[in-house]
Amino acid sequence: MVKEKYIESYDKKEIFTRLWDDVKNPRGVVMIIHGMVEHTKRYENFANFLNKNGYITFAWDLRAHGQTVKNAEDVGKYHGDLFEDCVCDAMYFANMLNEKYHLPLVVLGHSYGSFVLQRFVQVYQNFSLAIFSGSASMKGNASVSMGLMVARMIKSFKGKDAKAKAIYKLTFGNYGKNFENGNWLTRDQKIFDEYNKDEFCGNVCSANFYVSMFSNMKRVYKKENLEQVVKDKPFLIISGDKDPVGGDGALVQKLKELYDKLGVQDVQIKLYKDARHEILNETNKEEVFNDILNFCNKYIKEPEAPKKETSKETEKQTKTTTAKKSTKTLGTKKSKQQTKTVAKK
Repeated sequence: MVKEKYIESYDKKEIFTRLWDDVKNPRGVVMIIHGMVEHTKRYENFANFLNKNGYITFAWDLRAHGQTVKNAEDVGKYHGDLFEDCVCDAMYFANMLNEKYHLPLVVLGHSYGSFVLQRFVQVYQNFSLAIFSGSASMKGNASVSMGLMVARMIKSFKGKDAKAKAIYKLTFGNYGKNFENGNWLTRDQKIFDEYNKDEFCGNVCSANFYVSMFSNMKRVYKKENLEQVVKDKPFLIISGDKDPVGGDGALVQKLKELYDKLGVQDVQIKLYKDARHEILNETNKEEVFNDILNFCNKYIKEPEAPKKETSKETEKQTKTTTAKKSTKTLGTKKSKQQTKTVAKK
């Protein structure tokens, strides 16, 4: 069962989170960074699958998205550097999960979230595996520079919060032109219909949203930042071969080649035939789920089964507990001092 709550991030901003932790003997933790103009509730089926197979799952509605903004009219509006703040949130929540569970951490980023992940693997190392879904290499891509120029113009003439309809048409609108009903997301029409009915999905983002996104995309591919990519963690890149974001596989392959060239030791890629952008919502999603699970299980060892206490061990623990209660020590002062130290950390 999902647990929903608001958590203060690194800058005290309240972020809406979802945690699926119905796992008796967890093998690891999967942290999901969702895509643009969607939200974490759409990952519930995947999270439940992971729970059944030994993985606790955590996700949050990004800033300017979902229940973090609460009001659908505010989706896509943000006055700061949204992309960079999302990276900082990812680092903050990764630290939180590492400190709470002490288990291998898998980070999965989808679409916009996968570009956040591309930056994340340049600035953070305390994770085990990275999975890029619906991603691409936009290194040297002219559309990024063009998008940034248009976003800055809209922002300059109409303001930060002005809806960037022109960019929306060039991206989302253009992506759907080769598909029936403009459905570039998935071959599952029911999912696409639900997406279109959801007031927190498919919104037109603000000019400032795109200024942040495109400027940070350029930043991700700067030489000095690419050199900082973690080299010793396995990467999995997955996409549909009919995903327009990935150039029908061409830009996805380019991302693998980029990481190979940078010296990342283990980069795997899989393109799913005829699948579109949201492979976790595709008609072959079970295949995708299992491929992700197999990738995780390949590197993350199955936990040892909890040991059953013998009657002698139980008797020993009871005697120890009784002895502690009956003995006066300086433990109270020491405990308070340790608590203060942990709190400062």
